[in-house]
Amino acid sequence: MIYAMAHMRERKLRVVFAKKLRQWPVLCVFGPRQCGKSTFLRELAFEEGSSAYFLFDRQAVREEARRNPELFLKRAGSGGPIPIVLDEIHKSPNLFDEIKSVIDSGAKRPGQFVLTGSVRFSKKIGVRESLTGRAGSLQMDSMSLAETLGKGVTVDLSSLLRYLERGGMPAICFTREADVRQEYWQGWLEKLCEQDLKQFSRGRMESDLAYEAIRQCCLLEDPCAATIAKAIGQDSRRVLNHLDALVDLFVLRRLEAHPKGVGKTRFMPFDCGLAQFFGAPLFRRLQIAFFHHFVNERTYAGIETRGQLTYYRHPKGAAFDFVIGGRHFVRILDKVGPGGREVQKAEGIVGRIPKSRLTFLCATDENLGPLGDKIAALPWRELVPLVLGR
Repeated sequence: MIYAMAHMRERKLRVVFAKKLRQWPVLCVFGPRQCGKSTFLRELAFEEGSSAYFLFDRQAVREEARRNPELFLKRAGSGGPIPIVLDEIHKSPNLFDEIKSVIDSGAKRPGQFVLTGSVRFSKKIGVRESLTGRAGSLQMDSMSLAETLGKGVTVDLSSLLRYLERGGMPAICFTREADVRQEYWQGWLEKLCEQDLKQFSRGRMESDLAYEAIRQCCLLEDPCAATIAKAIGQDSRRVLNHLDALVDLFVLRRLEAHPKGVGKTRFMPFDCGLAQFFGAPLFRRLQIAFFHHFVNERTYAGIETRGQLTYYRHPKGAAFDFVIGGRHFVRILDKVGPGGREVQKAEGIVGRIPKSRLTFLCATDENLGPLGDKIAALPWRELVPLVLGR
């Protein structure tokens, strides 16, 4: 029962999903495996009887679509409800050209199809060409802190710590038993590395290397391709190929370096529960949660995110975990507040960039307030308002 309740929680993307569905003939919903895409589209996104749903994890559905894609789509839409939801459609790629024909013959009427996938369609040339100009996209993710708490519940340090331990995957984010969560993530990783990655790369990727790359992304302070390759003793180009594939499977996200700092692209896991599985420290899990919430909360609030989140590292070693919009520096602390010397050093670096400011996120429930003209200290629970720019 607890699993069903977790899956049935309201998801914040519902409003932007409905908006995009009114704008595009095809709406593609992407996201990592088991983040709740299927449940959202079956149970939450539409009124009962107002959509038709087909899951391509089922062999019978795949076979029917393979034998005659034109007939499959005609039967799916013959006088029935729209949109037609084709879940995990990348497992039947022959349908994409047929969908293009249906859309073009229907004058690109909005809201005809919803397609989901656990891999980016843009990596498949035929898919990209078929959907060009016809499809909008929306990324779904594991549940945010606010989604796990429900409406009207105040975030405090204890609820944030619980989220940092359990993560936001619907199947286990309310599960108290640590061993159950560990077993879940082990099975999730095995399916990802042995099944999804192999299918996506047509056997070119190594499951053991992918598994170890994910582990290092959870644990390393500077998880770029070179440091990951060094940690696992592999060629950096081969490691980068695996990292890129894991980005396309929505397991990792890229975090670029600030243009005025130094450093290479970092690769961040999508969920702090995955990092907990590998034994990542609390500080690291909060970094992952911050990135997760920045991408998702701003997307669902209709705030443009592309190119707006980076990290900063000074050539002499000083670093900030994130920079929002190029000017708002964020440093996450695993203590109550920054020391005087920390503030002084940070102020000197931030002061070199016009109109910049700095926020320390601190491990406390207390509001610490301003520490200067450009520097403030906030408790960890202010993570969501901070990523929304409030």
